Amino acid sequence: MARVTGEQRPEYFRFASKQLNEHWEHGPHCKCLANLSDDGSILGVVIYDQINEFNCLMHVASNGSRRFVTKEFLAWTFKVPFEQWGLTRVTGLVAANNEQALAFDRGLGFVQEGVIRRAFGDVDGILFGMLKEDCRYLTIKVK
Repeated sequence: MARVTGEQRPEYFRFASKQLNEHWEHGPHCKCLANLSDDGSILGVVIYDQINEFNCLMHVASNGSRRFVTKEFLAWTFKVPFEQWGLTRVTGLVAANNEQALAFDRGLGFVQEGVIRRAFGDVDGILFGMLKEDCRYLTIKVK
C-alpha cells in the first residue's frame, strides 16, 4: 500500500530532479508531494514550481512504474494546489515528442492550450492547463 506525504524532504526534490533532468529545491515558490511504497522507497513525486496566488507549474516524476498513480495520490496531487493553496489553475509543459507524458496529461484531464516553440531545445513544448472547476479528482475522499 502506498503512502502520500507532503513532507518537503531533499531526497524527494533530488528524485524528481534526476528523473526529469531538471533542478528543484524546496522554497516559497517550489514544493513537492511524494508517493512512497510500504518500504519507504519513492514511487513518484509531483513538483509544484513557480507557485503564485493563481497558478503553479506541475511536474510529475515516477520510478518508471505505473504503481505510483493511485487514486489517493491523484486526489492529493490536485487537492494541494486547488484546495489547500486556493489556486485557480495548474499548468504543465510537456515535450512534443514525449508521447507517454502527453497521453498521461490528457488522461488526467489537462487541456492543451498552446505550443511553445523550441521550449526543449529543438523540440516544441505543449502547454497544458487545468482549471479548478474542471478537476474531477477533487471529489475523491482521502484520509
